[in-house]
Amino acid sequence: MKRAFLAGFIALAAILTGCVAMRPPAPSSHAAEAAHQTLARTVAFPKLFQQPDDGSWLDIQRYDVFRGVRKAGFTAVRIFADFDHAPRQPGSKEPELNDTWLTRLERVARQADRSGLAVVLAARTEADLSTDAAQDRLVADWSQLAWRLRTASSRIYFELLENPAGDLTDAAWSRLAEELRLNIRLSNPTRTIIVGPAHRYDPAHLPFLDLPPDPNLLFAFAYHEPVAFTRQGDPAIRGSDAWLGTRWTGTGEEMTRIETDLDRAARWARQNGHKLVCFSFISSARAEPTSRMQWTYFVARALEERDIAWCYGSFAGDAGVFDRDWRIWRQPLLDTLLNK
Repeated sequence: MKRAFLAGFIALAAILTGCVAMRPPAPSSHAAEAAHQTLARTVAFPKLFQQPDDGSWLDIQRYDVFRGVRKAGFTAVRIFADFDHAPRQPGSKEPELNDTWLTRLERVARQADRSGLAVVLAARTEADLSTDAAQDRLVADWSQLAWRLRTASSRIYFELLENPAGDLTDAAWSRLAEELRLNIRLSNPTRTIIVGPAHRYDPAHLPFLDLPPDPNLLFAFAYHEPVAFTRQGDPAIRGSDAWLGTRWTGTGEEMTRIETDLDRAARWARQNGHKLVCFSFISSARAEPTSRMQWTYFVARALEERDIAWCYGSFAGDAGVFDRDWRIWRQPLLDTLLNK
């Protein structure tokens, strides 16, 4: 009720004052612009910490993976704080995050930073964020994590939520994002925060992010077009097996579609003085290999031409740039990404 009352009060105030248009957030600060540069070529570690007993961080320490990522030519890594699977502190009045889990996450982030990489810590949850309880839990979890990292390197950035989805409207997500931002600012007043639009980071919804001025914000979106190609055979999408065999050959029509989408996002950023990051782009491992390389190369170069930093969606998954079993780079994909 408290959250609903507050939202209603804000909406009423906006109507009475005539301020119903989207507020233009403040242009990026020099610190945010510097952060944008460090995120130029990022790679994601989507499985890290997905389970409470995930031991993959031990492999990272043992084999000094982050130094290898930096040496290969990447500038940053994206690590997920999976709040759904994070263990909770036993006996605490509130279901606080387990201290051991927080220590491990902090250690990995600091190790990546010491290896010369910028770090994005992205919140992940599948909870129904249309409910007050789920929103309160996310705010509390972020407050705890932010406090833990308040003295960490300024090259560790906070991403409020990976791909906001479910029943969250643009307005509801803007309100929640603002609450998260304010709580993080209590312990991290100048840290770069990354936020993307509702509807799973759909770039078409960037103009509907309604946030007050904060110069230390970067804005993110995801790009998976054409979906029939990039998501073919994806078990998370019903009917995607019907797309198997879809190719991307770089026809004029195919390239124009991508350029049009990215031009629209870049225009919004330029008009509002923002910096953009594409979190993330990747094509299905079940797609035809030559098409994968062509699509990956074209999207990466198109993003760079528009001053949009990018994050490839997987380090070591099926479609990842690194073969974890053999512990070698998938060289053709690596060269395609980094334009070698």
